[in-house]
Amino acid sequence: MECTKPTATSTSGNNFAQIPKDVIFRKLSPFLMPKDAYNLARSHNMGVLREPMADPLEAGEKSFMQFRGGIAKANVISQLHLQGRVIPFSIEDNALEIEHKLSKPFSLAQSIQFAEHTCRVGFACFSPDGSRILSVSDNDPVGVWSQNEGDGQWNNMALRTEGLIIQSVSFNPAGDCIVMGEVLGVVRVLSCQRDEEEVLEGHVNCVNSVSFSSDGSQIVSASDDKTIRVWSRSEEDHKWRSVVLSGHTDCVSSANFSPDGHRIVTASDDNSVRVWSRGAEDGSWKSEALDGHKRGVNSVSFSPDNSQIVSASDDNTVRVWSYAADFGKWHSVVLAGHESRVNSVSFSPDGRQIVSASDDQSIRIWERGEDDSWSSVALVGHTESVNSVSFNPDGCQIVTASSDHNLRLWSRG
Repeated sequence: MECTKPTATSTSGNNFAQIPKDVIFRKLSPFLMPKDAYNLARSHNMGVLREPMADPLEAGEKSFMQFRGGIAKANVISQLHLQGRVIPFSIEDNALEIEHKLSKPFSLAQSIQFAEHTCRVGFACFSPDGSRILSVSDNDPVGVWSQNEGDGQWNNMALRTEGLIIQSVSFNPAGDCIVMGEVLGVVRVLSCQRDEEEVLEGHVNCVNSVSFSSDGSQIVSASDDKTIRVWSRSEEDHKWRSVVLSGHTDCVSSANFSPDGHRIVTASDDNSVRVWSRGAEDGSWKSEALDGHKRGVNSVSFSPDNSQIVSASDDNTVRVWSYAADFGKWHSVVLAGHESRVNSVSFSPDGRQIVSASDDQSIRIWERGEDDSWSSVALVGHTESVNSVSFNPDGCQIVTASSDHNLRLWSRG
């Protein structure tokens, strides 16, 4: 088959690209049915030479379809919007090629109990490069786990936290610093390289959540004292100073910066989520309450593209919040599936999935369908409440922390 290269033309002031006759359309995604490619081609005036298969693709399988030439708008040549996902593709060697990373499902068969504490494990997270895992247990020192290249065993280089009761931990974006929140209200910043520690005082009750901004210049902490503190270094003495954010009427359980650093989202036992934005003129933080959960909210975070928020609640549900610009307010979709309180929730690094952990001993992987409805798959392996769950940086692994004293690492099958 011989084809000519696509050429750009102009019609009614809009840029178009001419798809050559008999172009080959190659699809590499299990998330998109071959019929989706068929409908896409039809919607852009491309005649179908061969009808698509009816069944979805298996992992790694390829589907080839041929289409007669047609005209498609230039923005369609650069990306497709299917099932809420943006999928880049290009026209090379007379072939229209869609490349979409295949995400295999997580499974119990691909999970390992790689570490055991002597008591309940309340939290676990990956380092920014995915090579280490932090864990927090009720009575044990904070764990810093890394895997041997030789035998694959996980070793714990525990932090020296004797006499401290740590509630929350997080790495900075560079991975060379750790922030910890104490039950007694103290925030500690540890340098992994220089073995130095800074003590940040201000909260008067348990610090439930600590995290850095994406550029590492700020820390946000959430406390049972009903406040949030935003910490940044003083230009004069380079010590950490804080600004207090007040608005919640009960304990604040979770706080995170948006990836662009412009906003903060918080969750509270007062049943609300709050979105905080800094004023352009005076730099003060103002908040908007997102109401919908029927009981306390335990965990909250932004999507990687800053456009959505996900929250987990004692009312057994997960909510996905989106901002409706036309109406000037946030609205939410309820994800129901857990049978008990949901303790932890977050987006995958590519924003296509959500993972949640619950007192019902399960983890759920949520994915949005073509009709914008959400479906989930449950991962079961822990024998008591699952308190924390998070993706690694490439989205191929999940770490969970449970009241059964165990950390479990889940890998895509």
